[in-house]
Amino acid sequence: MLLGRSIVSQWQSECDNLRFVSDAFKVHLVGTLPPEIGSLHNLTSLDLNWISRTGSLPTEIGNLFNLLTGSLPTEIGSLRSLTYLNLNYNDLTGSLPTEIGSLRSLTSLDLSRNSLTGSLPTEIGSLFNLTSLDLDGNSLTGSLPTEIGNLHSLTFLNLEENSLIGSLPTEIGSLRNLTSLDLYFNSLTGSLPTEIGSLRSLTSLDLNWNSLTGSLPTEIGSLRNLTTLNLIRNSLTGSLPTEIGSLRNLTHLSLYENSLTGSLPTEIGSLHSLEYLNLYGNSLTGSLPTEIGDLILANLRYLDITSNKFTGVFPESISNAIQIKDWKYFGNILNFCGNNFTANVPEDFGDCDYYY
Repeated sequence: MLLGRSIVSQWQSECDNLRFVSDAFKVHLVGTLPPEIGSLHNLTSLDLNWISRTGSLPTEIGNLFNLLTGSLPTEIGSLRSLTYLNLNYNDLTGSLPTEIGSLRSLTSLDLSRNSLTGSLPTEIGSLFNLTSLDLDGNSLTGSLPTEIGNLHSLTFLNLEENSLIGSLPTEIGSLRNLTSLDLYFNSLTGSLPTEIGSLRSLTSLDLNWNSLTGSLPTEIGSLRNLTTLNLIRNSLTGSLPTEIGSLRNLTHLSLYENSLTGSLPTEIGSLHSLEYLNLYGNSLTGSLPTEIGDLILANLRYLDITSNKFTGVFPESISNAIQIKDWKYFGNILNFCGNNFTANVPEDFGDCDYYY
């Protein structure tokens, strides 16, 4: 019997509610799996044993997500040789079993977009070979265990969209190979630890939508490979450190809706790779540095300084740069509403306007 496109197409029309496919009758099917198998959305069990199948699995099989329910069994800890575990986009519940720490060969763990609860077990710190940990989009609670600092091989850490609390442990500075750290949409508190400056390989740092306090540590300037820095909607205070000017590879800087004060350091003019700068909704004061005009002449395409307390003369260098780059013809944005500029506001902008 041939398992072909016509058979699965017939399944589509006649077996929309099919939930179980197995080898119960030991039928020796041959051929390739057609892409239409990805349309059996109610399937909960798929057993391809006893099939003399050729070719590769169709990518459409990935459409059969959300099949798994229940909790992770403690027996999962017996899979000592397992190197890759991906159970994302299912409906797994319960907490991560402590036995997960027995998977010492694991290099990638992806349980994102489930309904997992409870705190991260300290045993997670035993996964010394782990390079990627993705648990985003669950309902995890509690604080980050200090043992997370034992994962020295980790390059990717994503715990966004959970309900984590507490402060970032100082041990996070031990993750020297980390390139991406995503913790947005949690309830983290406390200040950024100075040890964050030890993450010299980091290219993306996203801590949006938490409750972080305190000022940005000067050590942030050590992250020379950083391209994206997102800290929006926290409760950060103090002024921007001059060391921010050391982030020469930065393309995206978003600090809107914090409580930052003080003047914008002139060193920001060194960020010639910057394309997006959003400082909306802080309490920044003083004059806008003229060096921002250099950023516009370089790569800056989005600048929002709305609802701050900037004063003084609007820098002519910014007005000139905008004219030179023809911002209004190329989909760029400038917004400077809610400040107190006294003179030189370009007529094209009006008193307060977006510029597209």
